[in-house]
Amino acid sequence: MEFLIQPVGRVPLKPLKHLVENLGSYFNAKCVLADRALPIPRSAYNEERDQYLSTQILYFLLVKAPKGFDRVLGVLDVDLYVPGLNFVFGEAEVTGKVAVISLERLRPEFYGRKPDEKLFLERTLKELFTSLDTLLG
Repeated sequence: MEFLIQPVGRVPLKPLKHLVENLGSYFNAKCVLADRALPIPRSAYNEERDQYLSTQILYFLLVKAPKGFDRVLGVLDVDLYVPGLNFVFGEAEVTGKVAVISLERLRPEFYGRKPDEKLFLERTLKELFTSLDTLLG
């Protein structure tokens, strides 16, 4: 199995590298960080909510992400939502190929706490594994 970690928009390099290293070793699979970030589709932005529609970003990745990978995992650093919910940490196709996660709400400082890089990276990895559970069924 081969995974692609695909940044969408501006995403810090450290959490991306953390995901690549841990995902590859956990699944004993090849895990690659995309050469370049894809832009966040403007149509996904909801100005009233100041959030991005995760489902629209999933569909965008299906079309725009590099081909040749078994699973594509989009990583963003913006706040995501789906209709009917205040926010989501991520979204994935059920037994599909693509998932997205957001780093925005995984940081302790989002909730007014002190920055904690170890906790942030731990949460990032847990969210990625949650999305993969959905993808892999």
